[in-house]
Amino acid sequence: MITQDARGTAHIRVGILWALVTIFIWSGWPVATRFSVVQSTLTPLDIVWLRYVIGGLVLLPVLFRHCLHVKARIWLWGVLLSFCFGAPVALLQAIGLNYAPAGHAAALVPGVLPLFVCLLSLLLFKDTVGPRRGIGLSLILIGAVLLAGFGLETAEGELTIGHVLFLLAALLAAIYTISLRHSEITALQGAAFVTFYSMVVLMPLPFLLPGSQLASASPWEVTFQAVYQGVLMGAVSLITFNQAIVRLGAARAGSFASLVPVLAMVLAIPALGEVPSPSEIIAALAIGLGVFLALTQPVASPRPKRSHAV
Repeated sequence: MITQDARGTAHIRVGILWALVTIFIWSGWPVATRFSVVQSTLTPLDIVWLRYVIGGLVLLPVLFRHCLHVKARIWLWGVLLSFCFGAPVALLQAIGLNYAPAGHAAALVPGVLPLFVCLLSLLLFKDTVGPRRGIGLSLILIGAVLLAGFGLETAEGELTIGHVLFLLAALLAAIYTISLRHSEITALQGAAFVTFYSMVVLMPLPFLLPGSQLASASPWEVTFQAVYQGVLMGAVSLITFNQAIVRLGAARAGSFASLVPVLAMVLAIPALGEVPSPSEIIAALAIGLGVFLALTQPVASPRPKRSHAV
């Protein structure tokens, strides 16, 4: 006979697997995006368009199956989720990558995400943070600041523009994480709403606004970005991250995202030639240790999601 504790342990292990899949996809995003917007042809709007228009089409069957029967207020929740984790967040990051390296984006968006989640949880829901998790979050903050501050003495002022855009994106993503956790929306519904609303807003923009390079970019670049941005980032990672939130809770799922700077830094070496300095390596190790401490803080298993009535 399977005990309640065994079920809870299995529930958490499945959540960890979902989180790991998510961070591997997220780690390649700043590298792939910076390659196109800086070293190749596509614009930030093109990247975001591919991400959510293709992702929205991929997830349309999910929308039809899991969202059409829910009440109107659930659809309104979907608008908030889409704003906080849809096209606005992706566009902030894509524009920011014009001004700052991929490692900085990875440090200041997923790296700072758990700190914002923790702060919002403390302010809104009076959640508590144990000493172990507090130390872990502090190390994450130190590592993120070290990564973002690398080279500030010699960098041009535009680097700060990228940092501000990344931090705004992290704040919106934290609001999304908290909102999903405390709403009646399931993981699949959250992913479907985010991509659907973003797709509706973005679909006509390349035809209305000047500057799109979708027609002039190479077929290889468009295909690669369509698969990575649209399928992996726009659809798969949304589902996997939402599943992690449901099983681990907002704080634990958000802490996993802090591993992204380490992996993104490694990927940026062969792809972009961005070799990390000793201070960046120290920062990455601090973030990794901080994630470990934050994730090993004992917490109660999250309660299962409620089903919604029609």
